[in-house]
Amino acid sequence: MSNPVKVLIVDDEARVAESYRGYLVLDQDTNYHVEAVLHPRDVLAVAERFRPHVILLDNFFPEGEVGIDQLLPALKSRFESTKVIIITGQRGRELAPIQRALSWQADDFLDKPVDPKTLRDHVKRAYDLYLEETGER
Repeated sequence: MSNPVKVLIVDDEARVAESYRGYLVLDQDTNYHVEAVLHPRDVLAVAERFRPHVILLDNFFPEGEVGIDQLLPALKSRFESTKVIIITGQRGRELAPIQRALSWQADDFLDKPVDPKTLRDHVKRAYDLYLEETGER
């Protein structure tokens, strides 16, 4: 992959977003261009400017923020080709948020904690799907 894979990380915890960024940019085999957004209210504007291939989207935001139930449909309607991977800490808890996310056209989801290889594998798979659908190879 010679062109950079553009990944937008959306997580309200800066240390988590930086961990995911590190997992990606340290990959010797793939060139990633990564941006992070800490406030869901900023996601659409940043995505409009950045035009990511893949979005890593946390499934939970603090009270008073735009929720995933509003954000995911907005992202998918504006950026149809962009692949969205939901990252959830819901493992072993109620699955309703995950089921809703998938029904809103999330392309994939990962359980927290996420290890580096798993994150990279899911992002690469999402990017390959993006390329296949858009014909940008």
